[in-house]
Amino acid sequence: MFRLKPDGTLEKAIRTMGKLDEKGDGIPGSAVNVDLDPDEAQRLLKRELDFWLKGKGLKKKPAAEVAKKDAAEAKTEASAKLETAPKIEALARPEGK
Repeated sequence: MFRLKPDGTLEKAIRTMGKLDEKGDGIPGSAVNVDLDPDEAQRLLKRELDFWLKGKGLKKKPAAEVAKKDAAEAKTEASAKLETAPKIEALARPEGK
């Protein structure tokens, strides 16, 4: 947890650590709050801000998956345009002419 002052300076940084059981699940009531030193707090805060505001650290989607998604969206858009297009009725010719 990070607590910032209104001017954006870091006021306090806390990391919560707890014990895990043999399955790897957290043990209720075992969590302990640990104060972080200012250098580590600044580094972690910068990493969090870069992730949430700039998207740094996000995993890239495979190119094939992106191309497949784009093709599916294009197909959906084309079919939507056909469904909403005005229908042209065939002109009736007078019989005998």
